[in-house]
Amino acid sequence: MRFDISQSISTPKASAEEIGLDLRIETPENVILTYQLAGPAIRLGAYMIDFGIRAVVIVIISIFLLCTGMVMPGASGGLYALVWFFMEWGYFIVAEGFFRGKTIGKHALGLRVIDDRGHPLTFWGATLRNLLRAVDVLPLYGPG
Repeated sequence: MRFDISQSISTPKASAEEIGLDLRIETPENVILTYQLAGPAIRLGAYMIDFGIRAVVIVIISIFLLCTGMVMPGASGGLYALVWFFMEWGYFIVAEGFFRGKTIGKHALGLRVIDDRGHPLTFWGATLRNLLRAVDVLPLYGPG
């Protein structure tokens, strides 16, 4: 008796559209909207542009605060901490919230953040998205 294992195990075959980066949303009016999602390389490019912008702003403000630190040493350290905090947390919230889901890096590469219905990101959606970004950096990326 001959037993063919390929006939006994059925593996689902993924089609190209299941693996692709297309997002299909069907509206209540039965209109299907298709969006092309960005891959990791273009997202990294947009992030690097945004990182460069934030780094340049922090360096310029650091030089200014270093010069004024001789006059007010405690105040310049506190101002630096506030600037760093805002650039790290506020940059993405303000840019994505007020500019329809686009930061400068995303705009340069033709990307934008959309919500689950395909609409541009709102201010509160951008706030929630970026405050929950802290969960992604928890050890071992467990909850993220």
